[in-house]
Amino acid sequence: MIKILSLFGLLCIVFSSLNAKDEQVYESQPNILFKQKELLHIEQSISLETDFNNAVLYLEQEEYLKAINLFKKTAKILKIPSFLNIGIAYYKLGSTSNAYLYLKKIYDFKEASREDSYSYISASYYLYRITNDRNFISSIITTAQKIPPKKNRQIDMIFYFAPFIFVDKKEIYNDATLGFVLKNKDNIEALDMMIDYNKKFVDIVKLDPIVRTIKLQEMIDAKLDVKSYEYYNLALSYAHNFDFRNAHKYFKKAYDLSRSNKLYAAMTMISAKRGDIFIQKDTFEKIKSNLLANDGTYKYLGKYIYKLTYDNKSILDGKSLSLYDRKSIFLRALSFLEKMKSGELSENEPLLEADVKDPMVFLFRSLVKRKNESQYNYISRLQDSMPKTYNDYFLKGPALITQYYIEVVKSLGVFKKIDFDIKNERTPSYLRTKAIVQLYDGFPKATIKIMELLRNEYKINDIYTMDLLIAAYLSAGDESNALAKLGELQFEFNDKNAKFISAVQLLQNLKTNSAAGLFATKYDGFFIDFEMQKLDDFLESL
Repeated sequence: MIKILSLFGLLCIVFSSLNAKDEQVYESQPNILFKQKELLHIEQSISLETDFNNAVLYLEQEEYLKAINLFKKTAKILKIPSFLNIGIAYYKLGSTSNAYLYLKKIYDFKEASREDSYSYISASYYLYRITNDRNFISSIITTAQKIPPKKNRQIDMIFYFAPFIFVDKKEIYNDATLGFVLKNKDNIEALDMMIDYNKKFVDIVKLDPIVRTIKLQEMIDAKLDVKSYEYYNLALSYAHNFDFRNAHKYFKKAYDLSRSNKLYAAMTMISAKRGDIFIQKDTFEKIKSNLLANDGTYKYLGKYIYKLTYDNKSILDGKSLSLYDRKSIFLRALSFLEKMKSGELSENEPLLEADVKDPMVFLFRSLVKRKNESQYNYISRLQDSMPKTYNDYFLKGPALITQYYIEVVKSLGVFKKIDFDIKNERTPSYLRTKAIVQLYDGFPKATIKIMELLRNEYKINDIYTMDLLIAAYLSAGDESNALAKLGELQFEFNDKNAKFISAVQLLQNLKTNSAAGLFATKYDGFFIDFEMQKLDDFLESL
């Protein structure tokens, strides 16, 4: 089973708003979030949940009239999801006039486009099916483009554009930049050590992303006196390969050695968020307080990251921005992400103008819709212009850019036209890409063979790799090995997606009580898809 992203979902949501999933209520989704403040009594809450779940069950069993009667009852408090399901039930019964009546109530309630975007989109879709009025399609596109960004994608882009830190003589002399003044013999020796590290790092950073991470790890393991920037560079390398647990581990080490560095503080926070890693509240508040303080280095960049990922109302003081940072691709990228979040992008963004040679920027530039460009011309242009042969960097680069590239070409329907072969290429990152391609092409056993080879030879053991292996085993029909890997992922990494998959399996065995506690969060992995039988028409509308 493989997760296939829809064209609409990726181009209207993934790019325009960096892919979003808010709290959703879909047809046949019984685990709805109940807002206690809206309920009069606990007893009423329990009754409401029971009625809604029973109505969903009737809907799945095609007992549409019974479902409608219960949804009308739950609509007294849960209006939008109940009206949506009533409309869908009437639609399935062929009573389009009644379906139109309830779905139009959602459509006319414009606040729904903000408060419950996915129900609003679903209602618009069914209204289009009933009336063939393309205004409803326009509403879908408009609403999708306003959906808030998915934090994971945004954080991934921050990791991608964040700089590796090279410490040179000019920076060491610049007390305003790094707080380091060359005064004595110890500092001269430190300078020599930094220059030696730079020479080695320049060579290592050119290596394959997986090999680069291994080499940086070996450098640190061989030293007793590790500097903060060494931990930071290793952490960033792990993040590029979707290994967020190790990324957080070493960002935290960098921060602990240099708490005045706001970039380290911000990266520590967002790597925990991206990797779903728990931080004690008091520890988190200390890091946050330190990050927002006015002293220290990388103040502007660190606070900008915080603004994008935690508090968009934060006010930035441009006076703390160094000349070097003003000219950096990282600052242009942060500004780009902020405008993408607010839907204010144009073809003339500084990032798209100045840094088009960067592969990720090239993708971004291609995906920006041009002024007065029709939807048809937009999609046609993307299908024609997307790199299909001269794409080596996308195939052997960090997992972060490879995954994004594959999602884009799949969503455009040109996956089969892409040349994924690089002759005589055997780097581990490229082999990982080949494993993903083999999975999508329907050869999961080849995926398993490649990934097990990489795990044995390069000791790769992260959630991204395990997700890919589990998907391959499931696609190959090897449930025993899939379950073994799933258990390893759940108990070794405490992974929320593994818990979600386990809950799905428990539901398949009708163990609903055991499953309920594992549905704490939504599944957001890359490779596993879930199919609910008899809901094909509905799923096509998402």
